[in-house]
Amino acid sequence: MSSLSSLYNSLTGLTGFTKALDNLSNNVANLNTPGYKGRDVFYRELAGGNPERGIPGNGVQVDGGSVRFSAGDSNATGNSTDLFIDGNGFFILRDGRGGTTSSGTAQTYTRAGQFTFGENGFLIDASTEKRVAGITVGGKLTDINIQDHLTSDPIVTSLAKISGSLSSTAAEGTTFPADDQDPIELSLFDSAGRNVAVHLSFEKLDGTDWQVMVTDTNGVQLASTQTLEFSNLGNAITETETFLANIQLFDVLEQTELSDSFKPGGDVEFTEGTPESGSATTFTIEDAFFIIRDEGDVQFSNTGTYQFDDKGFLVDPDTGFRVAARTDSGKIEDFSIKDALTTPAASTTKVNVTGNLDASVDNGVEIPPEGGELFTIEVMSPEGEIRTIQLQFLKESSTSTKTAWSVIAMDADGNEFGTNDGSVSFNLFDADDDALNGEVITNESGVTISYVVDGQESFDFDLVFTDEDGVGTFTAINEQTSIIAGERADGKTVGELTTGSFDEKGVLTVNYSNGDAEVLQQIAVVRPEGEVINDVTFDFSGVTTNTTPSEVEVADIDGRSKGLLVDSRFDENGQLILTYSNEDVVESDYVALAHFSDLNDLISAGDTQFRLTHGGNISIGRPNDEGLGKIKGGFIELSNVELSREFADIIIVQRGYQASSQVLNVTNQILEELYNSVKGR
Repeated sequence: MSSLSSLYNSLTGLTGFTKALDNLSNNVANLNTPGYKGRDVFYRELAGGNPERGIPGNGVQVDGGSVRFSAGDSNATGNSTDLFIDGNGFFILRDGRGGTTSSGTAQTYTRAGQFTFGENGFLIDASTEKRVAGITVGGKLTDINIQDHLTSDPIVTSLAKISGSLSSTAAEGTTFPADDQDPIELSLFDSAGRNVAVHLSFEKLDGTDWQVMVTDTNGVQLASTQTLEFSNLGNAITETETFLANIQLFDVLEQTELSDSFKPGGDVEFTEGTPESGSATTFTIEDAFFIIRDEGDVQFSNTGTYQFDDKGFLVDPDTGFRVAARTDSGKIEDFSIKDALTTPAASTTKVNVTGNLDASVDNGVEIPPEGGELFTIEVMSPEGEIRTIQLQFLKESSTSTKTAWSVIAMDADGNEFGTNDGSVSFNLFDADDDALNGEVITNESGVTISYVVDGQESFDFDLVFTDEDGVGTFTAINEQTSIIAGERADGKTVGELTTGSFDEKGVLTVNYSNGDAEVLQQIAVVRPEGEVINDVTFDFSGVTTNTTPSEVEVADIDGRSKGLLVDSRFDENGQLILTYSNEDVVESDYVALAHFSDLNDLISAGDTQFRLTHGGNISIGRPNDEGLGKIKGGFIELSNVELSREFADIIIVQRGYQASSQVLNVTNQILEELYNSVKGR
């Protein structure tokens, strides 16, 4: 071998060991790169020489390398979308088009499971933003996307199951829960997922039966009352153990919240004094509703023509539904005048007397005289009926300054009745003395008559002989005609309905035939809250009755609110599990894994990814199926580079490099000696 061949062989050794060192340094540099696979280089003797004759070759060259596909260790990251393959398989990454080109470059494979959900909801590789492939039931690849799964749809409540016991020994009229007990609250859900809180209450009926009521949290009834009947064994009777109800919450507006758009109805004319004889009246309002109800069925309208029925309820004449009224406490009740169809009569308590008595008669003389036409007045009895009273005045005494008279009261037939308390006194009359004018002495005059007939009807009234200003209206003047008149100051008949009018706040004032007027209810104006929940089944089959104190609870209730995505993870089978704030759990897509019959068909594509060479054999499936590995969510695969091995290889490369350098140095010395010897000749 010539010196030049030695020089060239040494140079190829230096070049080969430099490339090997490059590979080792790359391995060491990627010691902490997730999913990185260590590489080895292959050395090959350069062709040349004649080995059979002992002539060496032309040095060495690096002829490719190999990838160590052994699995790296797993490391917990706390990120649920980081995935680790425990066993065989590679994740499949695809570009945004979701397919592969003819060269296969659009689809790559990796063991580095650093994934996250991108802004469009796709599961992507965190470093390259390539989409992680999932697999359908039919075995086709698909993108994993949660954009349509960010929320969980609400479910409308359809069933509420109640359990417990109601006391069979409770007194009739007992309510449960009592005012000092916690209410039985049910959380229902409407179609928008809003929570609708309602209360259940019970009222004891005769025997062992109980009445069930559904109200809002303010006690406003939302459904018709139901009777829960029990058998002799204390079990709920099948026919009454369940009932359906439509639930609609609403906000009862204050009077001050009624807008100018509220138009009260016109006056109601009660032509016959009865509620059903009243004329219809029409109401309108904007941005709110009137409410009409029938056994828990609730309807809303911003206009309505209503009329009182024969029971006194204000109703929609087309449906018979009752119009709701607002109470002072903000609750609702049926609008009704059934307790105000009439106003009571009142007996007369005072009769104003005017007139004159002939004072010239002797003491003991009656005016009018016996057999004469008696004075008559009319008074009102407590039942509102006119009673005729006949009066006589008896001159009791006469002095130099005054006369005194007593009063005799009789019924229309001339029969004396009751007792009379008091008398009438007058100034003596003297035409020549202004002080003796015959006028009533007000502070000495007053008569109370007790009207009694057959011991059944009894009331008292006063005879008053002055006007409102205290001026006397009664005289005793000599030689003047005796005449009196009496006018009832009060007393009234039974009042019957005449008219009714609604003010700008929807408050009804009713007028009566006897002059009375009463301010009654306010028509309820409401705004519905949320949406109606139709056909909720209340199931009381789990409720019994016995002698123990009542204790009832909500056993089960369906429906749920709208849920927000709070967690996403992959199980060991590679299936995406989505958890929502409403406790809904959805099993979504499976991540796809690729398996290669010959890993040497994979070539590096950078970014710890590989692509399949043309003609390579691939099979695709789900994790933990057909020999593919399991998935560990929240973990990633670390690099499989072993530092001790790399250091050992570095030492070997270093020794080889030193040896090649030494050969190169020796060759250089030989060439220098040769050159010097030739030059010396």
